[in-house]
Amino acid sequence: MYIIQHHIVCHSLDVVAITESWLREDSGDDILRELCPAGYSSLHKPRIGKRGGGVAIIFRDTVRVRPLNLDFVAISFEFLAASLTTNSTCFTLLVIYSPPSHKPNQFIDEFASLLEFLVHSPGLLLIVGDFNIHVDDKSCQLGQSFLSLIDSFDLQQHVSDSSHVGGHTLDLVLSRSSDNFLVDCSTSDFISDHRAIHWCAKAHRPLRPVKKVEFRKLKSIDFSSFCSDLLKLPLLTSPAGDCESALSQYNNGLACVLDSHAPMVKRCFTVRPDNPWDNEEIHAARRKVRRLERRWKLTNLTIDKQIMHGELRNLHEMINLAKRSFLESQILKLVGRRPPSSS
Repeated sequence: MYIIQHHIVCHSLDVVAITESWLREDSGDDILRELCPAGYSSLHKPRIGKRGGGVAIIFRDTVRVRPLNLDFVAISFEFLAASLTTNSTCFTLLVIYSPPSHKPNQFIDEFASLLEFLVHSPGLLLIVGDFNIHVDDKSCQLGQSFLSLIDSFDLQQHVSDSSHVGGHTLDLVLSRSSDNFLVDCSTSDFISDHRAIHWCAKAHRPLRPVKKVEFRKLKSIDFSSFCSDLLKLPLLTSPAGDCESALSQYNNGLACVLDSHAPMVKRCFTVRPDNPWDNEEIHAARRKVRRLERRWKLTNLTIDKQIMHGELRNLHEMINLAKRSFLESQILKLVGRRPPSSS
């Protein structure tokens, strides 16, 4: 799970759909709460009565997410539906997990029924998930039947590369062809035996506040040159006879020399919420993990991948420890402020 958290932070993802989460009904919320980076929330739907399976969504708090209770029951696959709104863009997200043991005909029939239920609903529609169907294999009868089915509903499949370690395209992203909703879709890193699928939608994320600052680069001033220009000021070469004029010479002269040697610089910074438990040790560990990740992508060696995962585990433990210490200190502060109970 910590690999997912690292992937979210490194790629600054807004919405993440997870299939085969293995989350249980009694502990899933707690695990997701631990997994979510600061500024993210989640919802999930576990597999009831059996191990494995399960689907989940992790999303930024700036994205409004509302779970949808569809009046539909499927046996051959699991799904989670939600309405997502960011700024003025609203769309329905459907996360699908179809286990490899499903019965092909039953899946096609049930998925067709779900599409009939959804495809004519108003608004944008996005369907993502692990379908366990070889849509890239033209000799696969199930894959071709599935492509014919989505084509009959005017749905477009956007994943063109293999998404599984076995070399097939199992993880799919579907949208209405008429929506023209997605601008990009590509495969990314291996999260498990599946690659992450990144998609980019035409939905502007809510703007973060921008802070404007002005400053001078005083450390870059050449001291000898600065002093030389000060000696040439009219205040020293031809000082005014009255106090008000002398004060004007002083203010204007110093401002002119300062602007010449260290002009005012304007910068705009995006204000991002910081984790209150972050520290320099965590920042250094995170930079090290990213450096190791770049090396692994460059060499594609198993040993580099193992080293990166080892440092990633250390980073996760470091964050958990810092987070726990921070929360304990906050609780102690609150307990200390509480007035003593009267007996």
